[in-house]
Amino acid sequence: MTAVLPTTTAPIQTARPGTLASAQPVLAELDRRILDFEVENPVNGQAKNRLILSTFSMPVRRYFHLLQRVIETPMAMEEYPQVVARCLRDPRLQADETLWGRAHAG
Repeated sequence: MTAVLPTTTAPIQTARPGTLASAQPVLAELDRRILDFEVENPVNGQAKNRLILSTFSMPVRRYFHLLQRVIETPMAMEEYPQVVARCLRDPRLQADETLWGRAHAG
């Protein structure tokens, strides 16, 4: 049986628990792990694909689909601007050019 991993951003949380501070969205744990992984492993290739499989226990195709979704969030741009900018320049992560998009094209 395969474990189900959260794939969306976490629910809105306050800046400091117990205060009346305005609510701000935060990145989900998996989203943050993916972005941290991209910080440490910026170069694509077979070695990175093997790391994705061993680190996240998911197919590379699924990883890049999740990465594509997370880099489109304002929270990712705010917390990881360099990673997001680099990923947005990568043609493989453009909506129609991802492995996920090609595999599920109509």
